[in-house]
Amino acid sequence: MFLKSFLLIVHLLWMSEAVFAITTLQSYEIYQRDDQYRVRGRVDLQEHFASPEADRAIQYALDTISSGGELYLHSGTYLLRRQITLPSYVTLRGSGSGSVLQPSEDHDTGTVLLGRDANRTIISDLSIRGDHARAKVGIQLDHCGDCQVEDVLVVGMQQHGIVLSDDSFLCEIRGAKVADSGVSGILLKELDRGGRGGDYVPNLVTNCIVYGGQKGIECDKALVANIVGCQVYQTEGYGFHLHNGSNSVLLSGCRTYQISNDAVVVESSHEINISSNIFCWHTGHGLVLRNALWGTITGNNIIDNGSINLANPQEDSLIVTGDRPFIKAPKEGQEISHYHGILIENESKGLTISSNAIFNWPVVPAMQYGIYEDSTCFSNLITANNINFCQEGDILSRGDSTQVIGNVSYVAEPHYSKASKKYQSFDTRLLDQFIEELKKF
Repeated sequence: MFLKSFLLIVHLLWMSEAVFAITTLQSYEIYQRDDQYRVRGRVDLQEHFASPEADRAIQYALDTISSGGELYLHSGTYLLRRQITLPSYVTLRGSGSGSVLQPSEDHDTGTVLLGRDANRTIISDLSIRGDHARAKVGIQLDHCGDCQVEDVLVVGMQQHGIVLSDDSFLCEIRGAKVADSGVSGILLKELDRGGRGGDYVPNLVTNCIVYGGQKGIECDKALVANIVGCQVYQTEGYGFHLHNGSNSVLLSGCRTYQISNDAVVVESSHEINISSNIFCWHTGHGLVLRNALWGTITGNNIIDNGSINLANPQEDSLIVTGDRPFIKAPKEGQEISHYHGILIENESKGLTISSNAIFNWPVVPAMQYGIYEDSTCFSNLITANNINFCQEGDILSRGDSTQVIGNVSYVAEPHYSKASKKYQSFDTRLLDQFIEELKKF
C-alpha cells in the first residue's frame, strides 16, 4: 500500500512538472472580453494575463514567448498607447483585416510596431490604422536580420507605412498593402554601412501594393535591394524614388499607374537595374536619372508621359461605376507642359538604355522628347528603343561620348488613332473615398 501511494505521488509530481514545462514553451493568443484584453495559452488554454490596455497585454505575451513561438491576435481593435517592441524568433499574427492595431492620439512614440536587433521576427495577417498626427510609422525593422513582414495592411501613417532601416539584412516585405502615407508607403533607409550580417547584404520587397498618399516606395541610402512585382497607384509624389546612394537596386516586374508626378526618379544612386516594368499614365516624366552611373534600363514600357489631369471636383460629378473617364479640352489659353519619357541629367554616366517602348496614347499630350540627355552626361548607350508621339523629337543626346544607335521612332502621331485636343484625366476622388472606408473599418 505504501509503495502504491509513493508511486502515485511521484507520478503526480512528474505530471505537474510536465504540464509546467509545456505551458512555459507554448504560444499565446489574445482576445477581448469584458473590456479586458486577455492572454491565453494555446496549449493549456489558461488565462495568464489580463489588462484593459491592449499594448500591455500584447507586450506581456511577446516577452513571455521571446524564446520562440507565435502570438495570435483575435479579431478586434487594439488601441495602443505605447509602442510594441518585437523580440527575436517570435511571430505576431492576426486574423487578417479583423485584427486592427490603432495608435492612440497620445501614443508614446508614434511607431506602432518596432523590431530592433531582432532575428527571425515575423509580422503577418493584421492591419494597422492611423488617422491623426501621432500615427507616424506602422512597422519598423531596425538593425534586424532575416525578419519578415507579410500580408499586412497599413493605412494612414503620417510618415511611412513600413520601414526597413539601419543595416537590416536578409529581410523580406511581401504581400503588404500600404495606403495614404504622408511621406512614403515603404521606406528602405540606411542599409549602406555593413552591419552584423555582413557588408551590403540583400533585402527583398515583393508583391506589395502602395496607393494614395505621397511617394510609393522609397530607397534612401539603401544598398543591394530587390524590388520585384510591386505596384504603386495614384500617389501624389514619385511612384519609386531611389536616392542618396541607393546603389545596386533592382526594380523589376513593377508597375506605376496614374501618378501625379514623375513615375520613377533615381538620384545619386548607381549600379541600378530597371527592367521589365510598366510605368503608365503619370503627369510628369516617366523615368528621371540624375547623377546615376553604371545603370541598365531595359525592356520597360514607359507610357503616357506628361499626362494632364483636367478633372475638376467643382465642375465634374463623381461617377462611381460605368464609363467614367474625364475627357476634356483645356480651357482657352491654358498652357500645356510637355514631358520626357526618359530624362538623363546631372552627370549621369555609363548607362545602357535599350529595348524600351516609350510612347503616349492620343488622349494625352505628346511627349517633348522620348529620351532627353543633357550636356553634363558622359558615355551612355541609347540603343534599340522604340519611340512614338513626341512634340520636339524622339531622342536628343547632348552628352559627351554617348552613342545613339539603332533606335526606331515615329513622332508625328500615335500609332493608335490620331492625336486629340481633348485629354483623358483620372479622378483621384474615388480612391480617396475608398481609403476613408478603410480608416473607418
